[in-house]
Amino acid sequence: MIIHKDTKSYEILSGHPNSNFGNYENVFILDDEHELANKIMQHSPYFEFVLNDQSELVDITPIERPPEKPKPLTDIEILGQELSEREIQEIIQGQQISDLEIRLLMGGF
Repeated sequence: MIIHKDTKSYEILSGHPNSNFGNYENVFILDDEHELANKIMQHSPYFEFVLNDQSELVDITPIERPPEKPKPLTDIEILGQELSEREIQEIIQGQQISDLEIRLLMGGF
């Protein structure tokens, strides 16, 4: 496993454990099967490195992930929130829209 120090991202290449197969600089090399490798995969990139006196990676300290941004609403979802059921029915009667769009407009899926 290659762990990039600046981005805290990692790379794994089957058949090349314990090697810098990309010849990268500014990385840590870790056995893919090491317990710490699993911890890095679980928390990347939300952790801080823990180094020993020789600046070798010995552990990580997970940090809080930022809250996920809600995905933007589609036009159909916005329309469904802004219109009353009667207005939605008027739109349905005046236009050809799919069953999926009708369900979304009515607030369901």
